Amino acid sequence: MNNDLEYWIWLSELPGIGPVLQKRLLDVFKNPFNIYQADKEALLSIPGIGYNLANAVFDSSSLDSAFKRLDELAKKKIKILKFDDLKYPEHAKEWPHNPVIFYYQGNLKKCDQAVSIVGSRRCSAYGKRVSTEAAEYLAHQQIPVISGLAKGIDAIAHTACLKAGGYTMAFPGSGFDHCYPKEHIRLQEKIIENGVIISQFPPETKVHPKYFLKRNEQIASFCKQILIVEAGAKSGALNTAQIAADLKRKILVPPHEIYDTRGLGCNLLLQKTAELYLDPRQLTDQYPSHFDADCADYMAKNTVDKKLTANDEKIMKLLDDCPKNILQLAEKTGFTEVTLLELLSDMELEGLLICQNGYYKLGQMNKK
Repeated sequence: MNNDLEYWIWLSELPGIGPVLQKRLLDVFKNPFNIYQADKEALLSIPGIGYNLANAVFDSSSLDSAFKRLDELAKKKIKILKFDDLKYPEHAKEWPHNPVIFYYQGNLKKCDQAVSIVGSRRCSAYGKRVSTEAAEYLAHQQIPVISGLAKGIDAIAHTACLKAGGYTMAFPGSGFDHCYPKEHIRLQEKIIENGVIISQFPPETKVHPKYFLKRNEQIASFCKQILIVEAGAKSGALNTAQIAADLKRKILVPPHEIYDTRGLGCNLLLQKTAELYLDPRQLTDQYPSHFDADCADYMAKNTVDKKLTANDEKIMKLLDDCPKNILQLAEKTGFTEVTLLELLSDMELEGLLICQNGYYKLGQMNKK
């Protein structure tokens, strides 16, 4: 059977034929090569393929674009995940709008029990702590963490998972040549080294708002459970939650203060179908059915204050009087900006610091 990549690329780029019709064609013809060889009469027998689309498929006989794409991918060390690949999760195929091919960089593993972690870009220290704890726990349980490479909760989940030695999968809303946001280029590189960046968009695809909605579909469909850490009333995370609900994925949401708008969307989800999230063990198959003394003991043991390093103490002492930006901290500490960024990033993840408008200040738990 001829099942070469050029035919998969050709199928994915057919004019006027989206993922739903592409998979309808595959159901009948079994592989892209057979679709490529099909005559008009056979194509017209497929529901949804009228005369114009049959002509479009039949007339798209050139493979030049597909071969050019393969050359570009080889140069950039980008691989293709096909719809019939064993690493394409069966549960991800339940979403009809998922593409027949994905482009990816990194080490793609079979992810049958992955958990998605998503939330607000402008997140609170509370949201950061919930996301970090969940991602670290999943990493220790060798459960893949899925998110969208965005600012805030997404980046925190990826970073915490990697720091704990875990495996993370990132779905960007663009091609690999256009990292968004730009400051996440180093995070993208780290994910490629220890996880995978995967996208339905060819490498040269620029950022567009509608692509983030597609990205949300994949974050919801590739997981078995999703943790919505923090979401405002109009957060994109709520779109992801709706898709997860349509796919009957388990949705977990931590409670939020009723006067904090950053968690309003989460509280609304709890009013509907989401499960109350109180314990990271809820993200595994072995989790308590309700919050009891056992849960309380677990949380008490895992929320003890972390031991501060000498560098932590040095930075926190400088922030005790007033917030400072990175240039001021570099001048006072003697650290390079690169070293400071790494230290400050770790301290943010641990809830020791908060960064607002480029200025760092002590986290709520460290204020006198």
